Order: sequence, then structure tokens, then C-alpha cells
Amino acid sequence: MTDRTQQPPEPDDRVVDDFFAAHRRAVRDLGADEETWQVVVERAGRGSRRSRGTWFVAGAVAASALAVAVLVGQGLGGPDALPAGPSEPGPVAATSTPEPETTDEPEESGVPGDDEPGATDEPAVTDDPGDVESPPAVALPAPAPGTVTVAVHEPTGEDGDLRTAVVQTECDAANYEWMCPALAVSEDAGETWTGRVDMFAAGYYEAVSSRERTWMWGPGPDGALGRPGVPEPSGELVRSDDGGRTWTLVPTRGDHPLAVEAFRSTLVVVTDGCEGGEPGTCAEVVITDVAADDATTGRRVVRLEDLPEQAQGAPGLLWAELSATYDAVYVTYMGTTWRIADGAEVATVVERPEEQCTLTTAPESPDGLLHWCADGEAVQVSSDGGRTWTDVPLPEGLVRGVASNDGARLAVATDGALWTGGEDQDWEEVLPWPGGATLLQALGGSSMSFGGPYRAYPEGAEKESQRWVTEDDWESWTELPPIEVSWGG
Repeated sequence: MTDRTQQPPEPDDRVVDDFFAAHRRAVRDLGADEETWQVVVERAGRGSRRSRGTWFVAGAVAASALAVAVLVGQGLGGPDALPAGPSEPGPVAATSTPEPETTDEPEESGVPGDDEPGATDEPAVTDDPGDVESPPAVALPAPAPGTVTVAVHEPTGEDGDLRTAVVQTECDAANYEWMCPALAVSEDAGETWTGRVDMFAAGYYEAVSSRERTWMWGPGPDGALGRPGVPEPSGELVRSDDGGRTWTLVPTRGDHPLAVEAFRSTLVVVTDGCEGGEPGTCAEVVITDVAADDATTGRRVVRLEDLPEQAQGAPGLLWAELSATYDAVYVTYMGTTWRIADGAEVATVVERPEEQCTLTTAPESPDGLLHWCADGEAVQVSSDGGRTWTDVPLPEGLVRGVASNDGARLAVATDGALWTGGEDQDWEEVLPWPGGATLLQALGGSSMSFGGPYRAYPEGAEKESQRWVTEDDWESWTELPPIEVSWGG
């Protein structure tokens, strides 16, 4: 019919009207809030190009982060695009108890079925969100007033105003070659810093922030063996959504976390042990959403078999490193790197040009990898996830770090200078550098950071505490201010 106002209604017209009426009632106005817009932008692949880089500080990512060494390819399918894979429902609050079994009653869809000529068009009944149990809260101690800063590891969370950094502090246990970590928080994009959690006392040693959230995790139960005066490690993963003031437990698989890292909207968690396997022999990688309250399941769960045998260090005290490209997540543990392709549920081992050297990712590339040795004469570059490698001669000097966003234009830190160049480019000196402990990190887009760990000395700042950041691959750069943590008291 083309003129419904002048023709008598047909019997089927009521069914059609009911169908569209039900759908109109199901439409929800999401509003114009920032979070909804961010989701729209990401799904359209048009978000900010700046992203987390590829390595942790203090046993985290060597520009090759999941954060055992876990290089995690972001598998994001392009700048700021969400990882590909099966469609999943939106995140819901996790519970600490199994979900109740569903009944055999058919769900009401709000649309009449073919065998229900008189079906109602009332909207479907949904569960009350208030009935969902909240994740358990965790009480964590604050640092003591007057805590003394020894070193500040590379801050994370540059995608928002909330930044966090693991701070090495003075403590008696340092005599046993332990780092005594505390969590420092900035809520004004790094302008001011406050000590918020005594991580060491609570048994947590690593932390990472992204999208206004912070995660902390600790080693396994054997991590304190042979270390007098060391608090029992937590072996847990916790999360804070309010700058470290309150924390909730995030359930994980396995014995304890080995690495945690956030890549845009994706959270990757690596745990020691696996179903049917003992800790130290296998691991599991959960790829989920940063808003997830539970890391036992997710978009994918990938098993890492035949972990390398631990050669040194206290049991339960080893970490993994995570990093990512658009097409893959990379996990490195004790010198072995696994590649988890976008959408894959099986990990493959990356064949390195040499053992016992450093492997990292180019975060703005489809699947770019960098490999170098401190005393090497060339850096090896791969554009296909390690299947093939090309040698790029290095400038003279002991290599302290190599990074690249796109896998073509490289930044190289040596004992003497920071250089930029590549396979078809001459090396150009950017900044003088005395060597020593060096952090060189590709942040995505054209952004990088470079320098030494932030250290505190009674006589004042040392050269190796200098830090620079660039937004245009070192065409220009800005020196960052030193981090001064307020401990109260």
C-alpha cells in the first residue's frame, strides 16, 4: 500500500506497526558524553594517534612490553581502532561468585514471534543492575611521611591527566638487593606528584596506568624466599579508578601475574601457570577490555607452552614484558618471545637473529619488530613479525637503546649521543648523551621519550636524570621537568 491514510487496514498492517513500535521503544539515547564519543571515534579508526609505548621500566617492556618479557602486538587493526575479533557484549560488573544458572524460560524480545499472533509488545524485562555483586575492595597502606625517593621509574598514563610512576624508596630490605617500591600519582598530567601506596609493604611491585585507570600487581608466593624482612608478595592484580585512593581485586588466571599492559582500549594480562600445567612450565595470556572487572576471561585466552627454565632469581620473582603492533601482541619471557596475531588463539615463537639480545616492537606499524645487541654493529628490522630480517648499520658506540614508531625511522641511543636515521637515511646526532641507564621509548604516532631514570641525589639532579619528549620524531623536543614526589609529613 502506498496511501495508508485513505485505504482500509490490511490484517498484516498491525503486525508491521507492532514490530516497528517495539524497536522504537528499544532505542536508547546515549547522549554526547566523552566516553561514548571516544567509542564512536575508535570504531571509526579516527582517534588520537598517541598511544602507550612498548616497554615498562624496572623489568617491564623494553620498548617491547606485556607489560617475563612480553612483547604484545596491539592487534588493533590501525591507529586507535579496536582489536578485531568476535563481537562481544559490553562490559558488565564482575562478581566473585559464579553466575546463577539461567532458567529454561524463553527470553521476551519485545517483538511478536511468528507463532505468537497475539504477543504483547511490552519491552523485555532485564535484570536489576543493583543485584550484581561488586568486585571485592582491597585496603592498601599509604607510604610513611618522610619517605626518601631513590629513583622514579618511567611514568605511565600519558593518554590522560592521571599519571602514575613506581618509585624506588629507601628501606632496610634494600640491603638484600630488593627494590622497595611505592606508587606516586599525578592528577594534573605530571605537574605535581603525591606518594599514594606503599607497594612494598602490600606485596605489589609493578604498576601501569591508562585511560584514568591504574593496575598494580605482585610476584608469586615464593618471591620472598631467602629475603629476610621482605613482606609476603601479594600474587594479585588490583585496579583503581580514582587515582589510587581505593582499590578492587581483579580476578586472574594462573598462579600470579607476570605482566599487565594496556594498549588503547585493550588490557593484556599474563599469568604464570595454566589449566593442567604447573607454574613455571606454562603461562596464559588474557586479552580483554580495559574496563573489565575480571581478567579470567576476555576476547581471547592464549596459552604459552614450554616456558624456558628459570636460570636465576627467586622463584615467583620473574616478570614478562609486553608490547604491541597493529596486528599482533608480543610476550617475552626469559629471552623467548611469542607472537599472538590479531584474532588468533595460538601463540607462535619469534625466531630472533641472536639469543640474549633485545627485541621490541614498532607500535605504529602493522607488524614491525626491532632487534639489537648492546655490542652489535647493526640493528635488525622486520616488517613481518620476525619472519624475515634486514640489517641496518648502527652509528659507532655501545648501544643503549633502539626505538621506532613506524619501523623505518629509527632512534638509537649510544654511549655518546641520541641518533636518528634508518636503512635509507644517514645517521644524525640529536642530543649528547653520557650513557649509563637509558630509557628510549616509542609512544606511537610521532612521539618518543628519551633519557635516564629520574633519580634523587643529595647534591641535586644528575645528568642521567634528564628526560626529553618529542612529538615529531626528534625534529624538535622538550626537556621534561624533574619529578618531585611529596610524601607528606
